[in-house]
Amino acid sequence: MPAPAVLLLFGLLAVHEGNWGFDSPWIGIGLAVWVLSFLVGMLFVGPESGRIARVTAERGADSPEAQARIRRIFLISRFECSPWR
Repeated sequence: MPAPAVLLLFGLLAVHEGNWGFDSPWIGIGLAVWVLSFLVGMLFVGPESGRIARVTAERGADSPEAQARIRRIFLISRFECSPWR
């Protein structure tokens, strides 16, 4: 949680201190991507991590369900980190 908060804080400070305005398209796009990334982390990655921990504790990390959940979270994380690939 600290890294996204620091990123947002310094981004807002850069816009405030620089010669930019919040009406610039690239700033709006950046904020929208930040919000999307935050929501994916909060609504999917966090809860799915908890489910993975529960399944691995009950059935082991090699169980088919655990492996499927791990693959799914890696897929979402790869897409989120590098959508242009």
